[in-house]
Amino acid sequence: MLRINLFFYIFFLFLIQSKAQQVKIEEAVYDAFVTSETVEYIVYLKDRASFREGIPYQKKTDKANFVYRSLVQKAEITQKEIVEYLRSNNIFFQSFYVTNALLVKSDIQTFLWISKREEAEWIFYNQPIKLLQYEVEKETLIHREVEPERGVKMIQ
Repeated sequence: MLRINLFFYIFFLFLIQSKAQQVKIEEAVYDAFVTSETVEYIVYLKDRASFREGIPYQKKTDKANFVYRSLVQKAEITQKEIVEYLRSNNIFFQSFYVTNALLVKSDIQTFLWISKREEAEWIFYNQPIKLLQYEVEKETLIHREVEPERGVKMIQ
């Protein structure tokens, strides 16, 4: 039974890879679906807010409001269909406005559906970030006797 399930998942992963050529999918997502039925992954969407032409305001608060409204509006428009699908199927997700991305925890069928979407650009496995291991070198101090001035020790 385990071999049949493993074959089933590998077949679907191969299907995903061949169908979703426009979407870049991290290899770790495939590996996670082999070992688990639900996987948490991040979907970055293609269309993102751009401020290259500048912001047409002078005050800092006006600029901040403009940037916030632009990011939220862009994310709501581009994420609309995916979010509606996830809500209707009661699937956990979290929306990110700044990067225009979605954190999704779903099964392989939902993953297949998302990977075929035109809006999706990258799909990454949501795994903990590993910090570099390093050691702080301790400074070796040379022990020496310090006199404030020459001959001061002799004074009684």
